[in-house]
Amino acid sequence: MAILNPSDLTFNGEEIRNIREAILQQVFAKPAVTDFHTVYEDIVTKKQIAFLGRLGKITRADQGCSSTPLSAGITNSEKFWEPVRFEIWLSECYTNLEDTFFVWAKQRGMAEPDLTGTDLAAFLVERMTDAMYEDTLRIAWLGDTTAESVDATPSGILSAGVSPLDYNQIDGFWKQLFAIGTATPTQRTSISENALSTKAAQDALASNRAFMTFQSMMNKADYRLRSAQNKVMLVTMSLLDNYATYLESQGNDASFIRIEQGFSVLRYRNLEIIGVDLWDRYIRADFDNGTKYDVPHRAVLTTKENIALGVDQASALADIDQWFERKDKTTNFRGGYKMDAKVLENYMVSLAY
Repeated sequence: MAILNPSDLTFNGEEIRNIREAILQQVFAKPAVTDFHTVYEDIVTKKQIAFLGRLGKITRADQGCSSTPLSAGITNSEKFWEPVRFEIWLSECYTNLEDTFFVWAKQRGMAEPDLTGTDLAAFLVERMTDAMYEDTLRIAWLGDTTAESVDATPSGILSAGVSPLDYNQIDGFWKQLFAIGTATPTQRTSISENALSTKAAQDALASNRAFMTFQSMMNKADYRLRSAQNKVMLVTMSLLDNYATYLESQGNDASFIRIEQGFSVLRYRNLEIIGVDLWDRYIRADFDNGTKYDVPHRAVLTTKENIALGVDQASALADIDQWFERKDKTTNFRGGYKMDAKVLENYMVSLAY
């Protein structure tokens, strides 16, 4: 299938001649994978993650000669990496470019079908790398192996026309976090607007909703999480904007701290509150049943170490191979890697949704 869509552009024989003359649609700013996650490499097959517990209350008054050993044990637990192989493969035929300005980007003579090494190939690799990177974050956070469209029977939560294949590779962080919130309700703060019946009602957040949510999350957090030096709160932009508006209404400076990678940050109790607009963008585009969104307002308080990405090779997340296939005269672009996502220690999260 062709990557470019020539029908999107008119062609009069000579328009612009170089792809560098075109105005490129801006990509969305995205944080580095390592900003929010800890990346584990060499995850190539199912692999154990072992958690060793702690001891407590082992000190007693000395009973002299009648002393006996105390019965105490360390409780251990485990999870497993179960990486899935991902593939990216697009191809382009040189004849698809005939009636567009891209024709000037091709080589000449016998080499014309081969697009490798051209400005066009460099442009496609750049766009593919950005898409791969965003896909990694999207699947890691919103992946659900049981994902189905609202058109399916029984009906799922994906928007009409959205393919389950875009989301059903692994169970992402939010699928795991929802399970933690269900199993341990004391770790969850409810955001009542999520349950309302229309998108307009969902988006009409109470003026102090984010403030009250962050306060509850902090108060419900395990003491080990509260005392963690590297804890961070990740939230939808809907909550971050609500918090900024609330601060301004109270006469406080709500200026966003614009981090180099492009995400926005405010503070609560000197804790960084980071808006993850990728969640908002995909929830509103791909998790819309036509009437309401699927949990549009979300937040998680945790540590970077607790949000883990397992990959076979980190560099492969942005590596595109390109080659020309002489037999069918197409230029191919391919990437691939193994990945899984894991919330490591359940007690090290405080949730709101």
